[in-house]
Amino acid sequence: MGGGVKKSPFETNREFSFLTPPDTDDVRAFRDFRPEIDPTIGFRQAEQNRQLDRTLNNPLGSYTTPEMREQRQLRGREQIAQNAGMEQRAGQFDQNRLRMQQLGSLSDQTKPILVTPREFGYTSQNRPGFGESFLTGFGSSLGKSLGGGGFLGG
Repeated sequence: MGGGVKKSPFETNREFSFLTPPDTDDVRAFRDFRPEIDPTIGFRQAEQNRQLDRTLNNPLGSYTTPEMREQRQLRGREQIAQNAGMEQRAGQFDQNRLRMQQLGSLSDQTKPILVTPREFGYTSQNRPGFGESFLTGFGSSLGKSLGGGGFLGG
C-alpha cells in the first residue's frame, strides 16, 4: 500500500529589531525648549502698587488719618501680592503641564519602531509521500474518474 502523508514540522523564526528615528535639528530644538512663566506678572504687580499709592494721595483734600491711609495701603498691597502669587502659581502649573505635553509628544516622535526585518522557516502541510499521487488534493471527482480505487486509495 501507499507510503502515507509526510508532515513537515512547523517552525518559523523571526528576528526583531528596533528602528530608531533620526535625531534631527528640529527634534533637538524641541527637546531643549523650556516653557516659561508669564514674565509680565511682576510688572503688573508693580503697576498695581503704583496705582494704589496714587489713589491714596487724596487730591480732594478729604480728611484721613495716617493710620487709615496706612491700613488701606496694607490691605491693598496684601490683595495685590495675593493675586500676583496666584498668577505665579497658575503660571507654574501651566509651565509644568506644557512641559509634560512636550515630553509626551517628543517621546511619540522619537520612540523606536519595532520591525521584523527577517522571517524564515517552513510550515506544516501535507505533501505527497512515496507511492501517493499528487492528484489527491484535487477533489473526489478526479479520483472517481480514474476508477475509484487503485493507487489513489478511493
